[in-house]
Amino acid sequence: MIEEKATSTYENLLYTKEMIQPEDQVLIVTSDFHLFRTKMIAKRIGIEAEGLGSSLRISSIPQAHVREYMAIIKSYFTDR
Repeated sequence: MIEEKATSTYENLLYTKEMIQPEDQVLIVTSDFHLFRTKMIAKRIGIEAEGLGSSLRISSIPQAHVREYMAIIKSYFTDR
């Protein structure tokens, strides 16, 4: 199943939660730098999930990690 309405990670997980059954196994596939926050949000809204992260081009790593660091802080306070 693919969720296609969301405009954010938080929305994606909320809409996904509506699509799954409690006994379903969930695998979140995303960028390796994004996996921590995605699993954090999933746990917060009650989705038990495993994660699989894909790697980035080495030239993208610094920018991606700085952006994700700020997103983790924002998510901690707002995605509830």
